[in-house]
Amino acid sequence: MSEFRLTNIEKGKQKETLMPSAKKKKFTPPPEGCKLPQDRLEELQCYKLLQAVRSEDFHLITELVTEGVPNLLNICEPTFGTFPLFLAVELRKIKVIRELINLGCNVNICNINGKTAAMVAASCGFLDVLDLLIENKCNLAQQDVNQWDALSWCLVEHTEHHLECLDRCLEEDPAIFENSIAIILALEKGEEGLAASKEILENSQNPNITHSINKRSALSYAAEFNPSLVVELLKKGADPHSKDAKSWTPVHFAAKSGAPEALEALSAFKADFNKLNSDGQTAFHVACANGKSKVVKFIVQRGANPKIKDKKSCTGKQLANKKSMKEVRKAEKAWSKRPEDNRVIFKDWLHAFELEIETYVNMTDIDRGLLIEILTEQLKPNVSGDELVEFITLISKGSPELKLKDLWKPGRLVSKLYETPGKKKKKKKGKGKKKGKKGKKGKASKGNIKICVDPPEMKRRFDGGPPHSLVERLILQTDLTRFSRDDRPGHPFQDDSAWYLRFPTRDFERVATTIKQNDMTSFKFALENGYPVDTPDRFYKTALMHAAAAGNLDTVKFLISRGANIHATDNMRWTALHHAVSSGGFEVTQALVEAGADVNARSDVRTIQYLLDNGAGGKKIFLENGKGQTVMDIAEKWADISSFRALREHYDKVPKPKEKRGAAKKKPKKEKKEKKQPEVEKVAVEPTEIKLQSPLGGSDIKGTLAARQPLFRATEQSQRILLLMNQQWTSAPYTAQILQRKVSQ
Repeated sequence: MSEFRLTNIEKGKQKETLMPSAKKKKFTPPPEGCKLPQDRLEELQCYKLLQAVRSEDFHLITELVTEGVPNLLNICEPTFGTFPLFLAVELRKIKVIRELINLGCNVNICNINGKTAAMVAASCGFLDVLDLLIENKCNLAQQDVNQWDALSWCLVEHTEHHLECLDRCLEEDPAIFENSIAIILALEKGEEGLAASKEILENSQNPNITHSINKRSALSYAAEFNPSLVVELLKKGADPHSKDAKSWTPVHFAAKSGAPEALEALSAFKADFNKLNSDGQTAFHVACANGKSKVVKFIVQRGANPKIKDKKSCTGKQLANKKSMKEVRKAEKAWSKRPEDNRVIFKDWLHAFELEIETYVNMTDIDRGLLIEILTEQLKPNVSGDELVEFITLISKGSPELKLKDLWKPGRLVSKLYETPGKKKKKKKGKGKKKGKKGKKGKASKGNIKICVDPPEMKRRFDGGPPHSLVERLILQTDLTRFSRDDRPGHPFQDDSAWYLRFPTRDFERVATTIKQNDMTSFKFALENGYPVDTPDRFYKTALMHAAAAGNLDTVKFLISRGANIHATDNMRWTALHHAVSSGGFEVTQALVEAGADVNARSDVRTIQYLLDNGAGGKKIFLENGKGQTVMDIAEKWADISSFRALREHYDKVPKPKEKRGAAKKKPKKEKKEKKQPEVEKVAVEPTEIKLQSPLGGSDIKGTLAARQPLFRATEQSQRILLLMNQQWTSAPYTAQILQRKVSQ
């Protein structure tokens, strides 16, 4: 049997023959400028040098560089590819960086990912380190394995420090960033990267930069994420017909995001709205598929044919949802009624160059011929000379002079329907309004809701911490996730988790939170350190109010003993007694009343009056909630008399809304008729004498009844109490009934 056994080498060969498709991991060589250690000695000395850099041991650094292996400063450790200058920049050790550069370190070496020291400084926002590296002639245009340069790493975070590093990089020669994808990364961030995008665009010399993977241009990123910069890119010379890997043009991306501003700019530079992507779809298909109903008609007016079918034989109408179907039908009708394409293009061109036209003309009234001459020589519109004369004549309505603002007046060159959707239309004064009596408007009362902050005498702690209104807690934290049932400690007898104890941190919380949690120790500590017992919070609630609302009887008694004001009110004029009654605490209520709390204290009604005076009333008072209840229905059951009176006065003044024509009236519910039961014939039964046979005698029965008599009395008494409580609850009058009684009296 031993002759037929296979060795491990033969088994490995057999697996290779059975699985020829198994791929082996390819060795990726380090990028150019990254040098890895060649033997064990170089590796150990590299780690020793990194340790010296971390501890700022200048003597050891000099000794290792001068007496160690040659070129040790430019060797990266093999695991993460960290080199000495990389670590010094990451830790922001300026003195160590200067020392390494003086010892001959190359500032342009990189790690195994191609990241240089300048990229590290830019990603961390270290402006002083970046200045030092630029002084020593570092290469800012050097790119890593993802084609990111130092300018791109400045956009990792949106902070002031990173923007300062961005400005510092742009102060160098802009030509070195000609192939940088920083503008694409900034545009992709949307509004957050708008400021950085503008700065990079001002210094950029290549507006047609494309991404190396998806082949998308900067203009297509702007059309999708930052439509306001599309015009600037086009003026810089960006190609409006550029395509990505899937043949999507900037017009497709503008239609996808539903940005009319970007579509108008692309139309001004004669972008083709009928270009097909890899799926055979135009911009009209993309807008319909993404539900961008506001720009569907706008796209068709710029030349997109709504009848084109994609590779799946679907038109844009078939891809649209129900909400945008109405606009799609309007767009199909507008296709047959559209004017000449050049008129629409020239109108969009005027909007795109509005600022430049106002700068060159610089006058309100201008001669028509002079305007044509200025536009032809300075701005060079994208229409022919004869068309320019024709269009300006139409705008001026044949007069030799025209006002400059008439160039952008809607309806002069094309219909008003061709304006960009989303622009505000000026309302005409004095037309289209029905005359009627003006209702008297009362003066709006000032808001009475108070906002409170900590008093100025509450100073900070002696160590610079917050004031004592925030109670300090001490939390001991350990790394509880270090060991588990599946991940046990390596040593069988000794648990070294004590080495992983975190330093106890200081935690602070509001006094209201400590009272709700009944943490009297922390609260007493705050009082001993100068915390006033009646200090209100931002809602003017004191500690006594929080204790009464939480139902903490011991805390309430303690605060009363310390002289807490039981008559203090919050921003809604509620006292501590209001909060105690609202929470339903009998013992807390009793303690407050015994301490002298005002039983007849009223809450503030001015809040309701303030809301009514500022537009909360009117016809809105008739609106119903999900349960079919109006404001008056809820106030009748739960509000106090003063609040109900204020609402009732306003309710009587407001005219009731008329029922709409054709509205379905509510049918009254039909009362169910009780079914009559069939009559049963009565049968006369002759009385018969029944004799009870009991083994007990008369004296025994009397004894048992006398023993059970107290039990019967107790049950009768409990039934009476329950009946009385039920009557009191059901007979409790509503607020409206109480008000009616007072009026009748």
